[in-house]
Amino acid sequence: MLARHGQSEGNEQNIFTGWKDLPLTAQGEDEARLAGERLREMGVAFDAAFTSKLSRASASSSLMLETMNQVKPQWRATLPAMNPPMGT
Repeated sequence: MLARHGQSEGNEQNIFTGWKDLPLTAQGEDEARLAGERLREMGVAFDAAFTSKLSRASASSSLMLETMNQVKPQWRATLPAMNPPMGT
């Protein structure tokens, strides 16, 4: 499964942030928890979770997994070949 992070401060301001590490907004935290609730209701279970090193991605993943009562991500991967650095 692939999930995008919840709303970040950059999303809220409608700006492209690229690799700039902006945190989730309160709405973004709620979105991640809601995604976790829906996945739990669907009976989804994970053996592992991977996330980028950006705080908005790792926080979204942690909140989703916490809501699902699942493992927390222990490995963080950056995939520059798939997502070249853009923005500052």
